[in-house]
Amino acid sequence: MKVYLLMLFILLCFGCGFGHKKSEQQLPDQDNALLLYQRMESDSVFKFDFYGGAYVNNDNQLVVLYRNILPEDFKSKYQTVYKNCKYSYKQLDSVVNLISQKIPLTSGYVSGYGINEMENCIDVCIDSPCNEEKFKNEITNFPAVRFSYGIIEIIDD
Repeated sequence: MKVYLLMLFILLCFGCGFGHKKSEQQLPDQDNALLLYQRMESDSVFKFDFYGGAYVNNDNQLVVLYRNILPEDFKSKYQTVYKNCKYSYKQLDSVVNLISQKIPLTSGYVSGYGINEMENCIDVCIDSPCNEEKFKNEITNFPAVRFSYGIIEIIDD
């Protein structure tokens, strides 16, 4: 259920224009960025406390977010664009896991949530602004949570 809601939220965000537009044809630079990301993934970089996430920018470069200090050996191993961030991926992921555990308490006002690596935050979609305080009191008041409002509908094919 957690994975389904997360994927649905991500698809809705990109479908509604929250993400960057992609061309129909993948560019060679995008392939390089993807290969580098896959290499980082196989090296389990997500476990490091300094790792904040990664995304492909408008120039088709992989941007790696890091928190506090980036080790030189890491920087030399993965030659790409680096950007400092406020929260580690581990911090964001632990909050998403907390939301997943507490979702039954929301009585249906949360329609989606997930990590937004580009913005180094957690996007949460709730049905209306009046439930924002309720979410903060019942689920989490973590400062990286960013709210949007509306209902994500489940579509059956």
